[in-house]
Amino acid sequence: MSQMRNLGLILIVLLVSVMLLAINEAQPVKNRAAAQVVTGEEDHDISLADAVRLTDNFRKTVDAGTPLGGYFGRDAILRILSQEECVGIRYYYGQEDDGTSVLVLVGVNGNGEDMEEGELAERSWICPPFCDKKSALNGSATTAIAIQ
Repeated sequence: MSQMRNLGLILIVLLVSVMLLAINEAQPVKNRAAAQVVTGEEDHDISLADAVRLTDNFRKTVDAGTPLGGYFGRDAILRILSQEECVGIRYYYGQEDDGTSVLVLVGVNGNGEDMEEGELAERSWICPPFCDKKSALNGSATTAIAIQ
């Protein structure tokens, strides 16, 4: 009887030890996954029809004169993306002292952290007035009808 109790106790200790080892081994993998939150290969694709719907919804909810978009030149974006360890760009909504809405762009590293000490961009050309008047994304009825 004593041997059975000892054997049972040994089995329980072994089982608990194996469980603790399994938990301990899984922890570094979990931490690695949490640290590598972005890769630069995330899927952000949408169809033109979806993009038109989204921008149309926005235009319907804002006051006249509200910026509908903006333009950033290729060089500004490439300066951000060409930084070592940069895997993408994050944008923040901002506001000039006169109330004009702006977007602030910053590079993001593989840990999902803003690269604040690196390249930043903001001086976009606001739409309107710098818009593509023929674009369905800007509400051109002719182009929007052709998509549907």
